[in-house]
Amino acid sequence: MSEPLTLSADEHPAAQAWQALITANEALEAAQAARSDSLYRQAAHVTARRARQYERAMEALLEELGE
Repeated sequence: MSEPLTLSADEHPAAQAWQALITANEALEAAQAARSDSLYRQAAHVTARRARQYERAMEALLEELGE
């Protein structure tokens, strides 16, 4: 019987990408609350980039789990 896969934010890129996406989304919400269009655009750009990184990390994780 194989050992179960355990993930730690310190160990797996998917967990790190998820944390980065959460942080970026929090910045987006803060910029929206501050009603700053320029900050909002910057935060939206970062959030979109982090979402793409998370998507790639999850695809890699799924491939890893499929092996």
